[in-house]
Amino acid sequence: MSYIVYKIDSKTLKRKAAIEKILSFNWQDDINNVFVYFDFETKEELMCGDWIELFNQDNNESVFVGRITKITQSNEESFKYFGYDLGFYSGKEEITIQFRNAKISTAMIDACKKAQLPYGSFPQIDFTVTKIYRKETLQKILKDLYRTAVDKGFEDEFYFDCKNGKINLLQYKENYDLRGYIANLYSIKSFEYIKAFAKTSSIEDMKNYNETINELKTTEENSFSLIGDNQLQTGTTTTIDNNKINIKDKYKIISSKHSIKGAIENVQVSIKKFIKQ
Repeated sequence: MSYIVYKIDSKTLKRKAAIEKILSFNWQDDINNVFVYFDFETKEELMCGDWIELFNQDNNESVFVGRITKITQSNEESFKYFGYDLGFYSGKEEITIQFRNAKISTAMIDACKKAQLPYGSFPQIDFTVTKIYRKETLQKILKDLYRTAVDKGFEDEFYFDCKNGKINLLQYKENYDLRGYIANLYSIKSFEYIKAFAKTSSIEDMKNYNETINELKTTEENSFSLIGDNQLQTGTTTTIDNNKINIKDKYKIISSKHSIKGAIENVQVSIKKFIKQ
């Protein structure tokens, strides 16, 4: 797998130049957050506030754009950079906004405008909301509006994503051919070559103490360490059929951690589904 890290213009997000001599690159996302965290090491000197893009050459796709927020230097030869994508700022500044019988999709866009953060794609949500949010972060407001829509009957198949430099509400995408690469040449199916595995089942989400065994909804979460690429990320659904670890069903990825060094990309993912006892 081959990536390029670009410096990009902060306003247009257009590429300026490739960053040379990347020693390592790590990034992670989580369904409970609206942002991507990243860190990377290079011999090239950059500035706090610079924007970068991680680009996958093999798939010809942008992975995400983000902003450097911290720099450390432990030797004379390299610098380590830390940062987040745009979603990080959605959890910072608090706003006050009121909605009166507003369509929820319109309310989401209006909240982004009030927070002065760029927005991209939102599905049409005709369910309405009447509510005042006082000194709440945009991230909290958007999540609450989405939960309100789901409670009223909207499909719970969407997630917030800011990887393209804008706030979006995207539908989960199916991918049944998740792969990784060994030595940048040999392709393998990620979930057929699992390096480590952990499984957790829980009923901690139950709301009523008096629920019977037949009524209980069990939350099952599985974590894996495997070889992959950037497509192993939050917002992806896939079907897994692995008899060795007794996993056979359709799952959604709820978090991912990527470590890129040379031609190998090691990925830790957590996947989740709901089952009844």
